[in-house]
Amino acid sequence: MKAKAVCFILLGVCVVLLASAKPATAAEENVLKIGGLYCLTGFGSGAEAYVAKGSQLGEEWINEKGGLTIKGQKIPVKLVIEDMKGTADGAVAAATKLAFDHKVKFVVGTVVPFMVQAAGSVLEPAKIVRILL
Repeated sequence: MKAKAVCFILLGVCVVLLASAKPATAAEENVLKIGGLYCLTGFGSGAEAYVAKGSQLGEEWINEKGGLTIKGQKIPVKLVIEDMKGTADGAVAAATKLAFDHKVKFVVGTVVPFMVQAAGSVLEPAKIVRILL
């Protein structure tokens, strides 16, 4: 239950950050993609799998309410989760996928210091807003 509450708070913070965001292009079907960096396998996966599930519940809850209102338009949220595999190399690979393959502008994720630093080496130069759990 605590992980669910944290995810709702974080998604609320994303709403505030998104107030000035541009809606997705027509090619992206007006969906706001938010990346999720979690260890679903390897180090930390026992706890982070629950946090990832809480984020998915937050996505469902927002979309059940019609999505986020951005500049007067309702936009559904799509949570794109990548597995960091509990390693720094996994964090870099997952962050790279979110930044360049999925083209997210916002990421929620881990607080494990070495993985935060590794993911940041990709996300910060790409100017992706990141919220640590």
